[in-house]
Amino acid sequence: MKQKLALVVALATTGLAVVFTQSQSQSVPAGVPNISGTFAGRRCVPANSDVCPEMNAKGAERLMTARGKAFIAAFDEPAAPKYDCSPAGVPIIFGDPWAVRIEQLADRVNFTYEKDDVVRTVWLEGHGHQRPRSGLLFMHGYSTGRYEGNQLVVETSHFTFDPEGFAGDVINAPSSTQKRLVERYSRNGNTLRLDLVAEDPVFLLAPITYTIEYPATNEPLSLPWSCDPVSAQRNLHVVKSKYPQDPPINRRNSQ
Repeated sequence: MKQKLALVVALATTGLAVVFTQSQSQSVPAGVPNISGTFAGRRCVPANSDVCPEMNAKGAERLMTARGKAFIAAFDEPAAPKYDCSPAGVPIIFGDPWAVRIEQLADRVNFTYEKDDVVRTVWLEGHGHQRPRSGLLFMHGYSTGRYEGNQLVVETSHFTFDPEGFAGDVINAPSSTQKRLVERYSRNGNTLRLDLVAEDPVFLLAPITYTIEYPATNEPLSLPWSCDPVSAQRNLHVVKSKYPQDPPINRRNSQ
């Protein structure tokens, strides 16, 4: 009786968090391709792609619009949101060398990325999920998914403007609210394959397309990520500003 009472109290006080935790333990739904598991590292296919996982200078020159190139030329590295522990966006996070855990549930698929503690929910079509209203935007977008043969197909829209939306280390290549991603996930044994198409009519002349393969791993995710703003800003003293005439940026490290 005490155990039942404790469960009722826990449900009443934690609400949806308990429902979510219980859902995580469910097995892969019957009749769909099994892509659940933890996958580490990454390998671009082909390995010499100039846009995978991040656009380098050559890729940016080839794919960015004139306004995109102008933004890259004008953007000042010390203003980058990553120095305030802003998490990596998509598609950048797909190519980061940290692990990702995929959980397939009856009405959704959860992606938990080791990098930055990012969690994406892909709402499976046909389950009555309400789409966000017009004008409601998200850093990682709003994702819906469906199964096609041996693939999970994910479509993502409703992005916020991101000054590092397509690249953030080599160059600062932006993405707009018009960014759209189509991700196709399939599995061959212990290898997860992602085929990506990214479009952005504001900043891209043509879609970004690339393929990444991730090997399965038995190692658990190393969480929490726990970004420390002081550590994130440690290398700023060696970053040269394009605008030395401006006063130094006095960052507020409120948590």
